[in-house]
Amino acid sequence: MRTHPDPQSHTTSLAPRGPIRNPDAVLQYLATITPNMSAGMTMSLFLNADHTPVGYCQYPLTLFRQTGPAPKDIFRAATSVSTVFVILIQQHPTQETGPFDIGEDQRQQASKYALAGQLLEIPVLDYLVINNTHRVSLLIDDRDELNRIARTYVQRLANPLYMDPCQN
Repeated sequence: MRTHPDPQSHTTSLAPRGPIRNPDAVLQYLATITPNMSAGMTMSLFLNADHTPVGYCQYPLTLFRQTGPAPKDIFRAATSVSTVFVILIQQHPTQETGPFDIGEDQRQQASKYALAGQLLEIPVLDYLVINNTHRVSLLIDDRDELNRIARTYVQRLANPLYMDPCQN
């Protein structure tokens, strides 16, 4: 089964395999379905209620989409394969080996995906940023920073005239 949520990506259904319950299991599974992700590419992995993968969708980095796919594209693809949970994986744009820093734009994207998942009742279990040797789990390792960003984002959405008196 293939659907086309946008011209740059496609959703692929998967035969059932064992459950995925931690970031290491995500990376092991990822190596079996897409061994070589290009720099900046984002992938969404769709899970059923038993945490078993039911599909995935790849989103290449394009000139017009530098920060990753829009939440609507991810969740439209997720609903096409009866998803209960989503895990997002992004190949770090530099694709270098060794430790790397997470940018503010990646944190903001992770926050938006998590908020969209909550609204649609399709929770985002994790947002992994990976390179050839390391991984950072934004929704697990960086949860406090993401909560701060999400609160600020929701305040701006709720009141477009909101001004933070402490902001420099």
